[in-house]
Amino acid sequence: NQPVLLIGPIGIGKTHILRHISRILGPNTLYISSPSPIKNMLAQICDKLNPEWRKQIKTRASTRDILDYIIKTKGPKPPLLLIDNLHTLKVNDADSFISLLGNFAILGSTDEIIPRLKQIWWKFKQIELKPLSENAGKELIKYLTQNLSISDYELLETRILSLSNGLPLAIVDMVNQVSHQPVVTRERIREVYHEAGIRYRDWTPFLIILWGVAMVFRFIALGTHSFEGYILAGVGIAALMTTIRFIKMFK
Repeated sequence: NQPVLLIGPIGIGKTHILRHISRILGPNTLYISSPSPIKNMLAQICDKLNPEWRKQIKTRASTRDILDYIIKTKGPKPPLLLIDNLHTLKVNDADSFISLLGNFAILGSTDEIIPRLKQIWWKFKQIELKPLSENAGKELIKYLTQNLSISDYELLETRILSLSNGLPLAIVDMVNQVSHQPVVTRERIREVYHEAGIRYRDWTPFLIILWGVAMVFRFIALGTHSFEGYILAGVGIAALMTTIRFIKMFK
């Protein structure tokens, strides 16, 4: 009955673990792909507890009304809630979710610990999922390719390991790229690719420093009555702020 939170990047296997536990423990579990919007999550719980619940609650019931109904009808052995993607939970829904934590055993997962939801994370025992070790990655590749005809197995293994960053889902995806081939040739192996192998740098701090320098230069230009320098500094600040905004949009 201890709430447990699985933490790890996309592709580490959080969803796979939740679904696997649901299959193992049988009918007294409920897998929920996302807690947002929260009314959809509560409706799924109600469907599990009582398929006729809509007839027993007023039309257009509020979140609080649905939550009260759930708590009243959960029974002595409520289902284990397996809730994926908890990082999508809205701050305004935190209190409702804490009420669920007080009445259900919950196994959840999140891609990252978001500070705005710290009152939620405090309730969980946190387990961080690490990327696969090299040996574990090799075992997974060996298992997935056991029925394939591969001209250069070592080349395939090396390429998949280098591009997967230890993420099981990335390994599975790359094996699937060649699984339909009668014979996996060296040329086909070289075409195997996955985004997990691309490392991105966060240039935001550097851009903020440049923005500060541009601001200083702008005031210097203003103080020295340099009209051209003032314009250039203003254009530079506008360009840097636009760039920072785009970086935040695509993170």
